[in-house]
Amino acid sequence: MIRKVLTIIALLLPAHASEWVTLFNGKDLSGWTPKIAQHPLGENTFDTFRVEDGILKCEYDKYPKFDKKFGHLYSDLSYSCLLYTSPSPRDRG
Repeated sequence: MIRKVLTIIALLLPAHASEWVTLFNGKDLSGWTPKIAQHPLGENTFDTFRVEDGILKCEYDKYPKFDKKFGHLYSDLSYSCLLYTSPSPRDRG
């Protein structure tokens, strides 16, 4: 089991530091799309998502009433992860 976990972790790590992709620039919401319940995609209702001092924040302090208007922030990047695992003894037949 430990060997499988370590294999998965090793495969998730980039081969070179140059393969890392910066998801957040620390300045603004470029590359991100907000979605607030009951509001159109891309509308950052009541400044729910904001950047302050280089930190990405989600705040509901400007809402007159929360009213279950949950917010989600989606990355504009498409990405996936491919995992390789060895078969377990029970799968070997």
